[in-house]
Amino acid sequence: MEDTKRLQSHMQGKLLQLDYDFILAQTGECEYCLTDAQVQMILAFVDYYGWRTRWYSESGEIDIDIIDALKGGLVDRLMSGCCSDPVLTRITSNGHYQTSNDGGTTWTDTPIADPRYGVPIYPPLLPPDTVSAKCTYADAIVHLMKDAIADRLTDGMTVSEILGVVVAALGGILAVLATTILGAIAAAIIGGVAALVVGITIPALQAALTTDVWNRLRCNIKCNIASDGEITQAALDSIYTKIGTDESGIAAMFLQQIVAAMGTEGMTNAARSGVGDPSADCSACDCGGCITGWYVGYNYAGVDQTFPTDLIEAGDNFIVVQSHDRGDGLQIIIISQPVSGGHCCSVLWSMVTEGHELSNRGSVACDVSPTYENISYNALLPTPTNACVIYMSGSGGGVFQMRFEFAAPI
Repeated sequence: MEDTKRLQSHMQGKLLQLDYDFILAQTGECEYCLTDAQVQMILAFVDYYGWRTRWYSESGEIDIDIIDALKGGLVDRLMSGCCSDPVLTRITSNGHYQTSNDGGTTWTDTPIADPRYGVPIYPPLLPPDTVSAKCTYADAIVHLMKDAIADRLTDGMTVSEILGVVVAALGGILAVLATTILGAIAAAIIGGVAALVVGITIPALQAALTTDVWNRLRCNIKCNIASDGEITQAALDSIYTKIGTDESGIAAMFLQQIVAAMGTEGMTNAARSGVGDPSADCSACDCGGCITGWYVGYNYAGVDQTFPTDLIEAGDNFIVVQSHDRGDGLQIIIISQPVSGGHCCSVLWSMVTEGHELSNRGSVACDVSPTYENISYNALLPTPTNACVIYMSGSGGGVFQMRFEFAAPI
């Protein structure tokens, strides 16, 4: 085969250039067996082929669109090998990387072969004063999907321009992958949705992505993410499915395909990027378990808080809260169910502030409407106690903190 490169010896460094005219004249096709390592070596340099300075032509005419098409086709073929024992590859609509050894009759999840697999995973990172780790990790993912993708789309963008926005966002969390590989992944998963977005217009998509949609997505992720911000494949699948349950139309399809394109590594890195709101509020998230529906403060049937209480920390089955002055110098803590018939729980309560004593304790029993007027005061209130409202007042006038753990009624 004729040499297709030349060296510009007159430059201080040596610039490798490809013969544009010679390569375009090639019309044959042949199969080559390459090892996975060799494929990755070639893929690592594919991006350079898109630079005009990497090519020369005797005529002086070089069409960048043709170069882009050649480059994209090279990536597609390298990622869909056809060796003598043909191994086919594909990425499913929900982001699973699969291979087939029988010509496509059966497919098997092969995450270790996924180009996204093996990228450096960020260590767990939360901003200072984070209240709920899972909620803040989830908020970081929502931040990337909303601020770095959805809000950066502008009316009139083409499919390729939409994919460019997605690739730029993915590049921040899957940084070691070449832009061309990210582009191939984005095109494979999001291409159809991007075309649909162009059809219905970007303003229509952005109008469909309401605040309620983003809040539901944050809850969805919070309910599936690990306490250290990791997203497993099972968690990603659950998030993907729940989006389809919570949302409809273009909003559901757009969010599902962004999640699929990010993959487990991308979702985990986005969660650990440190951009989540440390005060992100997931109190309304229904993740199952008895803690669901409990409100920090008093808010029955949508009435504004009568006695505010500060949330300091939250976990899957516990909260730590801080008291407030109710207006007469008495520090109180109150937590409640906002609706009648909410979760009745066995609430295990304990003092966090050392040396602080309680002056009064109260609760509303599970079979009683959870109104403030129905609080029954009991200086010997047991811990745990079955309740739908808990009221605590401190002695000595100082601010105090308490921990409440929630379980099924005993």
